[in-house]
This record gives sequence, structure tokens and C-alpha cells, in this order.
Amino acid sequence: MTPPPQAVILGSSRVFLMDPDRIEKITGLKTFNASVSFGRPEDHLAMTRYIVEELGIDLKLIIVGVNVGELNHDPIDPQTITNLDLNRYLPISKKEQVITVLKVLKERFNARMVRDIFVALFFRARGYPEEMVTFLPNGVQQVDRNAPPNVERTKISVPAALQLFAGENELSDSRKKFLAELISFAENQGIKIRVIILPIAPVAIKELEESTKYSDLRLSLLEFMMEQRESHQNLRFFDATNLQTYKGDPLGFNDATHPSSVNIDRITDALLSDYTLGTTH
Repeated sequence: MTPPPQAVILGSSRVFLMDPDRIEKITGLKTFNASVSFGRPEDHLAMTRYIVEELGIDLKLIIVGVNVGELNHDPIDPQTITNLDLNRYLPISKKEQVITVLKVLKERFNARMVRDIFVALFFRARGYPEEMVTFLPNGVQQVDRNAPPNVERTKISVPAALQLFAGENELSDSRKKFLAELISFAENQGIKIRVIILPIAPVAIKELEESTKYSDLRLSLLEFMMEQRESHQNLRFFDATNLQTYKGDPLGFNDATHPSSVNIDRITDALLSDYTLGTTH
């Protein structure tokens, strides 16, 4: 991006729809959406350090979207460990990197993976299909932002939301550590950071509360963020799990854990409601 961004959005696909242009209008900061599929705190930390230390970009603001279920105990995704530009910024040893990659390969090397390899080879030889998900130059997912929410897909995706929390009794200590290191890194660099605890569709909440420790994990994350706020002046966080705080639409979801553009826009406005152009907020 020319000129380079002064603000970046980090997170998983749950913030693919967060609009950099909307943030730029509010803050006056050129913004890029750098969220990635399956993004976790370790990815956000590595990417931020790469952006600042390797690319030399002078960031003023970092916005991080976090779903409670993303602080689970899943292994670190190989998309970061095997990326030579990013893995040097992960605060884990080479031994931990190797063990994690081997563990992931053991879990994923199955009939489905073999099938996907042959499908990829076929596409390489015959031509790839059109991308199902496309992005604009500023990193935001290209969609019809006026399209109605997909209520039916939200309902049928509830089991996938439950899977995020399956067997989880507490937040991952390592992922809390990665998030804390990101917050500290931003403060040491003089970068303002705002963390959003992202919502889950109300249709999924009842089942989550009955079948998982979602409520306890959510409160644990809120407590963790309040502790971080007490010790980091550059940090502000916004609890978007409560739709009433930003007049969120209960039906404004594309599936059980992905807010639609309507809710993402309202979250963005609420998150930056106290931001004044030219200030250090």
C-alpha cells in the first residue's frame, strides 16, 4: 500500500469485513485489513512484529478482533510456523516449532489431505476455479454490504461454534501470553491498540451455555483484558459480545461466529466513538 498504512486490523476471518475506509474516515489514518483465516494471538504478534521491524512501517493504531474460542488449546497453525518471514517473530523455541508441526501433520495427514493434494495438482494442470473469497487492495473482503444476513446458515452452523469450545475448561495460557506480548510490544513502540471481543450469534448462545464453558471462558477473557488495561495505557478494549452496547442486530451474522457487515460496521463505530482526529487516543 502506498503510502504505507498507519493502522492495521488483525484477527481471523471474523473481521474480514471490517472496513479500512470506514476506520480511515473516523481516525484519519490510512488503514489495511491484515486479518487471516484461522488467525490466533500468535499470528497477530508475529505479523505485527514483521510489519514494524521488518517492513519498517510506522503504525499508529492496531485493531485486534478476538473471538473467545480463538484462545483455545488448538496447536499453532503451520501457516505461521512454516512462514519464514513470520516464524522468527514467534516467541517459541525451534524445538517447539518442530513438535507443533509434527503434531499438526499427524492430525491432518489423512484421506482428506491426500484427496486435497490430488485436487490441487489437477487444478494446477487444468486451471484454477475462480476464487470463492476475494479481497480489495486495502485487505477487506469484497462482498455486497447491503445483502441481508444469512439466517439459515447461521442456524445450521451452530455445531461448528460448539466445536470451538469442545473440551475447553479454561483459556490457553500460551495464547493469553501471546496476546499480552502483542499489547506490550505495541506500548513499547508507542502504538495504540484496541482489542474487540467479538460476538457470537444469539441463536448459538443458549446451546453454548448449556453444552460448553463458554460463559466462564468469556468472563475469564474479560478479566484478563481488564488486567491488561490496568497496566497498559495504550490499550482499550471493547466487549462486543453484548449487542446492546452498540445496537447490534441479533440477526446480523453470516454464520454462528461471523458477524455480518452490518454488525461489524456498528462495532467499528462504537470502538472508535471516542477517537478524535489528531489526538493520541
